[in-house]
Amino acid sequence: MLLALQQPFLKIDIHSGQSIKTAHRVHLLMMTLRQIRHFIAVAETGSISAAAQTAFIPQSTLTLAIQQLEEEIGVSLFR
Repeated sequence: MLLALQQPFLKIDIHSGQSIKTAHRVHLLMMTLRQIRHFIAVAETGSISAAAQTAFIPQSTLTLAIQQLEEEIGVSLFR
């Protein structure tokens, strides 16, 4: 899945001190379907260990997948 996030650049007018939106920078995020499934499993079960049991994968694998997703999007998902 490809997700594009836009963040506006801000420019400050040195004469008035007003900030002006000038352009948008696009960030592309590559999320796999597996990462999304893992995220949903943790959200639904409320814990990584319970999600790992229901998905029939080791807890360490699920933890790593969530950490990679958090690093990719730059947000802590479960804390």
